[in-house]
Amino acid sequence: MSAADDRQRQAAFGRWRRDQNRLWRERVATEAQVSAALAGHQPDPWLDDLTERWVAGDLTLEQMCAPVEARYVSPHPDQEEQ
Repeated sequence: MSAADDRQRQAAFGRWRRDQNRLWRERVATEAQVSAALAGHQPDPWLDDLTERWVAGDLTLEQMCAPVEARYVSPHPDQEEQ
């Protein structure tokens, strides 16, 4: 393997690792947001199932957040119907 090939391989690995770290930080931040939004709520089997599917990688971040926001997060006062 040439030095140029080795540098390309190392650069590709560095990009992959940064992407993985970014994805992990996004997941942790989302978990914290969900936990904060649900503080004081009773256990919900629907949410437990959704969370398990997301942690298993069956759902994207958007697929996880959209139904949670729709179900638990109140609309902004400016967005409420008059």
